[in-house]
Amino acid sequence: MNTTTNEQLTDAQQALEWWLCSHAEAGIPELALIEVLRTYADTIEYVGYVPRSWGPTNQPGQLRRRE
Repeated sequence: MNTTTNEQLTDAQQALEWWLCSHAEAGIPELALIEVLRTYADTIEYVGYVPRSWGPTNQPGQLRRRE
């Protein structure tokens, strides 16, 4: 990994940590947050990329659900 990629990874991790913490502090149950992450990860794995918008044809959970 080059420096830019390391910085981008760190930025993404920090942004995700902020998102998770802020939603948990707002009262969203941790298990709900985990399910959201799993569903999005499954969808991204299924389509092979991160969609730039989540339209009706690629909504997380409609393509593939974790069993």
